[in-house]
Amino acid sequence: MLSNSPFTITVDDVRITVSVDRTQVDLDELLQFVDFLRLQTFLQQNTLRSEEISELADEIKRKAWQRIKRQLVATGKADFLPPDELVDVNAPVQAAP
Repeated sequence: MLSNSPFTITVDDVRITVSVDRTQVDLDELLQFVDFLRLQTFLQQNTLRSEEISELADEIKRKAWQRIKRQLVATGKADFLPPDELVDVNAPVQAAP
């Protein structure tokens, strides 16, 4: 592995661990990739009921909308959002309740 790589991967008997240099990777894009991996894992297990699929889709949509709102506020393009839709750009993305 290259010494200046933004990623480090370690593998043991139980886990694969990926470490990412946060200065090299956009957090929102990484979180979208993690959501994709979660969905792939669920699909491979082939044990999802339609209710679970719907809940997972809702959670992904909710997280994506929070990220989009944060980006709109950060770039000053959130003029069309009602006040209750404005978000703190520094707040972490919230998981579904």
